[in-house]
Amino acid sequence: MSNFQWKIFDEIRKHFDDHITITNSGSLGFPKKFRDDHIGGANFALLFYDASQRAIGICFQTDESDKVKLKISHSDKYGSSVNARTFFKTNKIDCVAQSGKYQWENDDYEGKKLFVIRLDKVLKPKIGETETKTGSDASQEAGASTMPQG
Repeated sequence: MSNFQWKIFDEIRKHFDDHITITNSGSLGFPKKFRDDHIGGANFALLFYDASQRAIGICFQTDESDKVKLKISHSDKYGSSVNARTFFKTNKIDCVAQSGKYQWENDDYEGKKLFVIRLDKVLKPKIGETETKTGSDASQEAGASTMPQG
């Protein structure tokens, strides 16, 4: 008989990050932990921009009546996201250059709770894509380097 009260670890491949992500494709991403802790049942987001401080404000809401709301896409497995391409283009924000993870802070605007990210404070920028050779390209290159020069 064991004296321990074991609980199996079943949180494999789950993200426990509490940050906001800007993707190369122009979306705002919210990992599952962020969604569970802060978005709750909200299905819409209002986006704000302060150009002087280069800050994006996000307000999550359930109210469908607001005309400038954006739909939040939810995934049980991965978290949530908002397609913000038009927002980035309108505000002349290069989402590829700004892609990465951002720590958020709270602010209040006209009674709305905002989650704010500052574009000059990226936690972890996305690493540039590097060309990787796979399959027949790699084999041909490996074969070429071992062939006798004549």
